[in-house]
Amino acid sequence: MATRLKEHGSMPHQAPFRCVALFTCVMLGTILSLLGANAPELSQPALAAQLNTSAQQVPPGTVVHAPSCLQPSAQAIRDRATYSPQELEKYGLPPRPANGDFSRWVRVVRAATRRVCDHTTADWRSTLGIKPLVADVSSPNWGGNIADLGRGGTTNYSEIDMDYYEPCPDNPQDSWESMWVGIGGYYYGENNLVQTGTSVHRYWNGSKWVNDHEAWVENLAYSNPYPQNLFTISCNDHMYVKVWNDNCMFVEDLNNGVNSGNQCYGPAADSRSAEAIAERPFVGGSYSLLADFHTETFYGVGVTYNGYYDPMSGVPHDYSNMEGNDNKHDLTSTGPIVNDPGDTPYDQFAQTWLALQ
Repeated sequence: MATRLKEHGSMPHQAPFRCVALFTCVMLGTILSLLGANAPELSQPALAAQLNTSAQQVPPGTVVHAPSCLQPSAQAIRDRATYSPQELEKYGLPPRPANGDFSRWVRVVRAATRRVCDHTTADWRSTLGIKPLVADVSSPNWGGNIADLGRGGTTNYSEIDMDYYEPCPDNPQDSWESMWVGIGGYYYGENNLVQTGTSVHRYWNGSKWVNDHEAWVENLAYSNPYPQNLFTISCNDHMYVKVWNDNCMFVEDLNNGVNSGNQCYGPAADSRSAEAIAERPFVGGSYSLLADFHTETFYGVGVTYNGYYDPMSGVPHDYSNMEGNDNKHDLTSTGPIVNDPGDTPYDQFAQTWLALQ
């Protein structure tokens, strides 16, 4: 697939999922199953040592254990919106915004319940975007808006966040889709993309069509550059995602408060771009079919740009429509950025599914 980038001071393009060595992944899982073995497990120090040798040595399904995972007290005992910066960091909650409206941050920290710190290495990998030299070029995987350098100048994107409702694909084909925010990964020659979001794989389980939904974080420049699955979610769950401070990621299911805690690791993101994207993975040597997510709205897409928190519409940006394998038709369309009076920073835009491939 490809994503057509159109410069309207409004949106761009970027990275797809990549399933690396799918056959190997499947065979490994089969062997472990036959042996009655559990997924391999590593502590973070042990994982780091193994990764320094080769990222490929960490097989899909490897469980990475965090060295600690402190849980905050119940909201009824103490209002988390009153936590000090040190307490927020201790319990893995996002820092209080430096400026702007605190209302969404208050909702997020008050809603938080169980913090999930351990994660499982996925069997796919995002790919990077390439900044077009001219408008209206194609990309195979991204649909959405990308804050970028615009027509020139120095830009520093240090934060992006949004909320949305997890899609519910219902098409009768094996297909994939993910939604995420990220910083970096858009410009040619760099791979420092730090991102967090959710993914869904729709498949036939032998008796019916089902969806597998996961919340994940990923740092593509890390020694283990694969998505790290944290917890399962469900169709229509209200999700909040945030990337900030070079390499920090946070995802929370606002329906039940389950969250990733602050996941900060790996090299810093390339601060020249920030994205809010729908993507299709690269699976088994080709782009997957794009699961039919119908129409998906990204709410309150906020970007901290040279120190100021603004809506996506308030910063230099491009938009991208994902394009089909034949480069002749679109798989998604990205709507205009419009006012959202209920969600800081008061903007939203929709993406609509058009075709599988």
